[in-house]
This record gives sequence, C-alpha cells and structure tokens, in this order.
Amino acid sequence: MAGDDSKPLLDGEGGEGEGGEGAKERGEGEGEGKKTEEGAAEEEEELDDSDLEEDEEWEKGRLQFDNELEDTEEYGSLPFDEYSVLRGTKKGRGPFARPPDQVGKFKGFVRVIDNRPGAVAPPPPPFDLTKMKSANEYVARIYVIDAHHLFPADDNGSADPYLVLKLGRGRKKRVIKDRDNYFKTTLFPEFRAVYDINCKLPGESQLRIEVWDYDKVSADDLIGTTVIDLENYLFSKRWNKWSDTLKPLETRTLHHPSTTTAQGKVRLWVEIIPKRKIASVPIINIKKPPPEPFQMRIVVWSARNMVSMDKVTKMNDLYITGIFEAIPPGSNGTITIKQETDIHWRAKKGKGSFNWRMLYDFELPLKQPRIKFQAFDQDITFSSDQIGEANIPIGRPLKKALRKYKKGVKGVAGIVRYPPNKRSLFQMSAKNVLEKIKNKFRGQTTRNAEWIPIRHPNREGKQGEVQVEIEVMHKTTADMRPVGKGRDPPNQYPELPEPDRVKFNLLRPDLMLKELLGESICRKLKCLLVICVLGGCCFFLFPMIITQVLTSIGK
Repeated sequence: MAGDDSKPLLDGEGGEGEGGEGAKERGEGEGEGKKTEEGAAEEEEELDDSDLEEDEEWEKGRLQFDNELEDTEEYGSLPFDEYSVLRGTKKGRGPFARPPDQVGKFKGFVRVIDNRPGAVAPPPPPFDLTKMKSANEYVARIYVIDAHHLFPADDNGSADPYLVLKLGRGRKKRVIKDRDNYFKTTLFPEFRAVYDINCKLPGESQLRIEVWDYDKVSADDLIGTTVIDLENYLFSKRWNKWSDTLKPLETRTLHHPSTTTAQGKVRLWVEIIPKRKIASVPIINIKKPPPEPFQMRIVVWSARNMVSMDKVTKMNDLYITGIFEAIPPGSNGTITIKQETDIHWRAKKGKGSFNWRMLYDFELPLKQPRIKFQAFDQDITFSSDQIGEANIPIGRPLKKALRKYKKGVKGVAGIVRYPPNKRSLFQMSAKNVLEKIKNKFRGQTTRNAEWIPIRHPNREGKQGEVQVEIEVMHKTTADMRPVGKGRDPPNQYPELPEPDRVKFNLLRPDLMLKELLGESICRKLKCLLVICVLGGCCFFLFPMIITQVLTSIGK
C-alpha cells in the first residue's frame, strides 16, 4: 500500500511523558501565558515551533524516540548473544587493508562448561532455544511517516524521494518499490505510507528500508538505507510488552555505502503480526486530513513614535507592509504573501494613520507561520528607507482556529483574535494601566488592537510602534462576513473610517507649506522672507534716502 501526499497538521503543543531518556509520550495541552503589552511579540518570538506540534490520533499514547529503537535504554538487551559472521581474512596491508566481508549473523549462546565429575551444573540458558528451531509465518507491517533533512541528490539542491523495502536475499527476496508515489522536489517528504511484507521468523529478518531519488532520464540514485532486524524485535521482551497497536515510533538514520555521513532521517514504526491474525488487525489511519481554507484579516490602524528618516523636515511619507510567511508541509521553500497600506504623506511627530485592512487566504495546516510588519519612508527618487520591522509568530492563533473548526465551532464563535482577550486591571502593572487610560482618552486604543514595537537590526532601541488587529477564521465564515481590502467596500467588521491626515487648502498657502515642509523649515522661510522684504525695501528706498540727504545738505 502506497503513501499519500497529504499535509501535516499545524503547529500544536506537546508535553513530555514517561518512558525514560530519549522517549516522549505526546499529549495535548494549551496555555496562553501572561504577556506584557510591549512584550507580547517578543515572548511569542521565543516559542519553539516544535513545541506547537499538535498530536494526531495515531500519536496519542505512543512513545516516540529520536533515534533507533535498538539503541535506546527502553528497548533493553536481547535474550541471546549476537556475533557477525565474516567471510575471508583481512586483505592488503597498511592503508590498502580491507576488512573481511560480513555475510551474516550468529545468534545463540557461547558458554564454557565444566564437565568434570562433581562440577556444579551450569545454569539454564535465559532463552528457550526451541523457539529458534521452527519458523512461523508473520506479516511485518511498516508505517513510514516521513523523512527529513535528506541529502540532496539533484543539481538543484533537492531530491524526488520514494521508498523501496527489501527483505531477504536471493530468489526469496521480497521487494516493494513505491516508485510511482515519488515526491517532487523536497528533502522533507511526508510519505504517510503503510506496507505489509510476508516473512518467516526465525529466518531472513534483515529489513532494508531505502530512500531513492527519482530521475526521468538517468538511473535513480540511492539516497540512504536503514536496516531493521525483525527477528530481534520479535524476540525482544520489551518490544513484545508494548501493545500491538502502540509500537514505539523511532527515528532511524539513513546511511550510504560510499560515506559515513548521515544522509537524513526517517520516522517509522514496525508491527510483526502472526499471519493467521492479520485479518483481525486493522490498518491504522496515518493519512493527513485534507487542508482547510482559512482567512486572516489584519487591520493596521495607526503608528506612533516613528523615527523620522528625513532629518530636514522631521517627517515621513509613511506606509506599512504585512508579509505572511509559512512553510507548506513536505516543502523546502516558504510561501510569501505581501500586502501594504496606502501612504500617509508628510506624517508628522512620528504618527501615522491608516485604517487599512489586509486579507490573507491560505490553507491549514502550515509550519512555522509568521507575519512580518515593516515600516517604510517612501522616497520618490530613490528606494524607500526602512524604518524597522517586527516578526510575529502566529502558530498559536492559527492552531486555535483550526481546533475550533474541527470541534464544530463555526461562525462568529469560531473567530480567533490576536492578541487574545485583554487582561483585567488586576493582571496588569500600574504602568500599563496608566498607559491604557491615557490612550483611551487620547482615542488611540481601538477595540482589540495591539501596539507592536518596530525595531531595526542596525539601530538601538525601538524605531516606532504599529497598532494592528488580527483575526483568523475559516473561509466559510469569511464568506458570510465579506470585507474589502484597504477601505474598499464592503467596509465592515469593523468599518474603517477615512484616516485623519493632512488636507491641502489652496486658499491658505501658508498652511499648505507648513504641512509639506514642516514647521522648522517654515519658520526659517518666514525669517528669510522678512529679511528679503527688509532688504528689498532698503534697496529701493536707499537712493531716495541718499538724494533726500544730499538735497538737505545743499540747501
């Protein structure tokens, strides 16, 4: 059975479980945490996206290991000894020496027994060797979830991976080649595939799981291989104690015979089922649910405390961009959706007014979603000057919106807002309470909006703040509550009024110049104008004054 091309769930939250070092049992948990008004964005920035990974049904209660199962403490030791069987002797000398070839493994016991009369009888072997004498028929069911950080096999720095499974050698070798279900141009394939292989154990037990790179013209390339000894799993006491439907998920390293460097990782688990019982053991559904369409609405209300990029006029031609970035499941690249506000020309005192709506349509789940706000000073002749930016991870609100939809919460109740519900006065510091009261009287606080600090990597401190409001909703809810981009109709939810900006009045050229050039330059121009008028008066009146003086002297 081949895998499908479905996508992984959105970032969720997980918790550590019991099971020793290297293992964790996935569980659900959610907490909003308390955030200060200015520190909300920074605190979200510190969240690790791996901590936001939501459990799927098959994960619940299942141990997960970050390495090979046989290398973990939980797996324990085998009930018998195991030795490599080599062919030939060491060949060559010095740097040309080559070790003998491994042709198999010996599994059993090697003991030195005292046969002299009166000697103490040796203890019985810890394992019933009769189990190794007769082979029974089994079905090895392999669940391959995904692979990550595969070694690039193509010139474009990527690969087109697919799976090949091999068991045994010679004529009895069984091979499953899933070439038709290769994944295009990715180093992080979501295989989501289940394979059944018939086997007899004890017997040929070396299961090879290979990842190959698909090529249309040339021969396919081997990316890497991992080998699982099914016999060891079957006779492991600890492995048998785990429930048949909850065998641990392991992360196995892929190797290539030409190098000792790891070629990537593959996540999987194995079940070994007696063939007579295979009909009664259902296949676990590991497919991803179909992606769901969502819409994110961002209202950029205003800006304050923006650093002036024009040092002469002390004003900015200010506009804000909102860039949505996320990684689609199973992809190497990032999707980017960019929108921007209109320009607030000649914004004074670091303030800007926009009342501008941005709309982003995408499908969930996504990995590492974030929104980047950038503030610019528009320059007509040269490229715009960047004032600063803010990166806001939004995995939490997106995950929350997806969870609500899956639970059947639809309509207005399914809308998730960022920032979350405002805290009460008791949860806020005195400074924040005072600031909110001041903003309320100034009319600077709008509904559920939040001031996001803007920073620049090459400058110290905040470069300004942008007041934004974010809503996430399912596309069906968005269609029931239509809105337009910017301030276009339908202008609702909420209605965005025209911003309070500079208005030019041709009847008052003095005020128009003041708005265009700024107060400082206008004052200088006024002084210059007065000096010019006085100078002009002196220039034209000077001859008359001289003539009058000379006439007076002549008389």
